[in-house]
Amino acid sequence: MPTASQVLLEEHEKIRAVVNPALEARKDVAQRGEAALREHGAALSALAGLLKGDLSRHAAKEDGIFFPAIEAALGSSQGPTAVMRAEHRGIHACGERYRQLLGGLRLDGSVGAKASAPARGPDPESAGVTPAAAQALAENLHELGDLIGVHFEKEESILFPLAESLLPLEEQLALGALLESNPG
Repeated sequence: MPTASQVLLEEHEKIRAVVNPALEARKDVAQRGEAALREHGAALSALAGLLKGDLSRHAAKEDGIFFPAIEAALGSSQGPTAVMRAEHRGIHACGERYRQLLGGLRLDGSVGAKASAPARGPDPESAGVTPAAAQALAENLHELGDLIGVHFEKEESILFPLAESLLPLEEQLALGALLESNPG
């Protein structure tokens, strides 16, 4: 049975497996615009889905299950978990901008698709992706990659070891089971 930190670390790896291909496409999108969007559409769309799905569920599990256990052990909610929650909000806001930008580059070539519309990625048949739109998407990808990367690094190097030092093994294992069984 895995500990809470092990469950969350495994989720980080699954998230990275979707995030990294989109981040690798970033420079290509900035340089080649529409052609690169066509080439990398699947990776860019997968990231849009992850942001609304698995990444949101992951953050909800941390916010609702893992962080409260750390806060109880610390006797405060104003420490590292407050920083992590603020970073979750920043990642989600940047992710929503990404979904909006990506959504504006697809579907019948129109610009500015509704934010509530699913971001399926650039439509290879659409015409007229401007260099500015491609650059905006690439810049947002860069920001999103930085936010997620720094956040995961803090959790993995600071928060997970802190939890392992504060929480008894039985509690770590119980939290791990709860995290595994909770869809988020």
